[in-house]
Amino acid sequence: MARLRYVASRGQRPGKRSKLAESSAGGVSSEPCTPERKAESDLEQLAKRPIVLLVIVLLVVLAAYANAPLGGFVWDDRFLIETQTSIHDLQPLHHYFGTLFFNDDLGIATRSFYRPLVTLSFAIDWQIWNGNPAGFHLTNLLLHLVSTALVFGLAREAGVRPTVAAITAALFGTFPRLTEAATWISGRTDLMAGAAALASVFVHHRFRARPFGAWLSAALLTAGLFSKEVALAALPALMALEVAWLRAAGGRITSLVGRLAPAALGCTLYAVGRLYATLNGPPPARLYPVALADRPLLALEAIGHYVWALLDPLRPRTQIGLVGIFDWSMVALGAVAVGAICALAPRLLRRQWQPLQASLVLLGVSAVLPVLHFISLPINVVAADRFLYVPAASLAIGLATLSAGRAFARTMLVALVACLATGTFVVATHLRNEHWLSELALWEQAVATTRGLNPLPYNRLGYAYLDAGDADRALATFVRARELELAFAEATERGDTAGSIEGMARSLAELERYEEAIALYRQKLRYDDRDPGTHLNLAITQARALHFAQAQETLQALLRTRPGYEDALSLSRRLERLAADWTALPRPDSGEPIELTARRAEFFSRLGRAADARAMWRRVRESETAPAALKARANQFLNDVGGL
Repeated sequence: MARLRYVASRGQRPGKRSKLAESSAGGVSSEPCTPERKAESDLEQLAKRPIVLLVIVLLVVLAAYANAPLGGFVWDDRFLIETQTSIHDLQPLHHYFGTLFFNDDLGIATRSFYRPLVTLSFAIDWQIWNGNPAGFHLTNLLLHLVSTALVFGLAREAGVRPTVAAITAALFGTFPRLTEAATWISGRTDLMAGAAALASVFVHHRFRARPFGAWLSAALLTAGLFSKEVALAALPALMALEVAWLRAAGGRITSLVGRLAPAALGCTLYAVGRLYATLNGPPPARLYPVALADRPLLALEAIGHYVWALLDPLRPRTQIGLVGIFDWSMVALGAVAVGAICALAPRLLRRQWQPLQASLVLLGVSAVLPVLHFISLPINVVAADRFLYVPAASLAIGLATLSAGRAFARTMLVALVACLATGTFVVATHLRNEHWLSELALWEQAVATTRGLNPLPYNRLGYAYLDAGDADRALATFVRARELELAFAEATERGDTAGSIEGMARSLAELERYEEAIALYRQKLRYDDRDPGTHLNLAITQARALHFAQAQETLQALLRTRPGYEDALSLSRRLERLAADWTALPRPDSGEPIELTARRAEFFSRLGRAADARAMWRRVRESETAPAALKARANQFLNDVGGL
């Protein structure tokens, strides 16, 4: 028996019987093979191959986002990608690092954000995929898979068992509230910054003993900063790691400074680049001012929304809250959450935290603090699903670390619940992706789920209807947006934003109610005359109303404030030719030659008066005397997109 014990102690883990011992007992184990025991054995075997678990997790995430590449460009994608020449044609590298995120040739920015690496990634995607949005979506999906793998890796670094780490990563990867970052192409800012921040912490922890570890971690942090400001949350996380190691080793403070010097250098490079782009860029964006006394309440409301988003993950929202009007239920929830944290703080501070655990807590907290409106932000909503990307990863890993040392039966129960939750998340995420497939679907869902006096979803939906050729529904939607704007202005005493007036004007112009549209454009310019697009649209509408002289006056007024504005110069030249052609046309006559009717139809086609052009081309097509060539042109016009 001594020899049998000797073989068992070398060839088996403690507590396991050797096959030789089992055979001597007749091949029957004294320990009953219960379903729980068998499940434990199966999981242990799988845990020996963590790479297999990670592949399974990534396949589950891929299943959840399988329909994401079917979507097109929506919302900010239109401006950031579709209309930007710096995206369509690769520019020198310094161009991207010297330009703000939202920008155009006129120097008009809607937001003063600095994210050059995201813009560069858009340009590279455009070259690779030739402008096909499916390729942009695939890049987003790849970035999300990288973040999911990093959640798995960080959980393993924190001592979490492979099976629990896999469940944690799957829950994060399929969390429905993160679709705004993963499925919306412009949400790539959070994907790139989030992946870089997680990778920075992972590398710093894994390779802390290697000379290159601090530099590689700093490079990742810097790349994240050049993608979005939220990556700065990795800096306090790295500092927490270094302080914990310093205290454990009893080192000097100078070694801490030296270890953090690469990260400090990266932050300095980012600050210099941002300052350069800001000084050479357009004026700052219009902020949504909040009184100093109201900011604590707004911060509590934001916290409440984020807590509720975590408790209600199956119903993502495009617009959450409205700056200027408090949702007191969310303020109360935020206050309860803050109170609970304060009550638990002494116990949490006494706890013996692992360095990586403390680092991840700081990462999540630091990521959410900037979006709590302690400083004014150029957004009209209180919260956004995409802002949860880094905090959700940190929270998921933190919860996973609680499983360490737990009994297997309790862990199995939690694992079963987590697997059911993951399956539910996969379905919910897949359904949410459907809303991101088109502008119309996105804003119809946003209108259905947005609470309060927020006019933005209605304005966006109105333009989606215009793009779909439904001017009647667009007009009704813009009218509703106008009602909300006036109600918001009355409730907050902030003044009228008047964002829907131009949409109403465009809808009326599409319905060929030109005089009403001109009156609304002029009303819009009385509110705000800085947007050159409004001047151009007014000039086009005046021309369609056959007021060519007024249209030229509008363009000349614009050119006096923006000399050399190419769009205005080009439109002025086109209107000169159209005015000359209109003067050359004789007055309409029922007995005029069909060739003259065709000339008149061509003129109205170029002018954009679709109803007049349609009526005249029909006369040409139905004429018995019209030459075949004219009839062919009439058929081509009438069979064109939109039935014209």
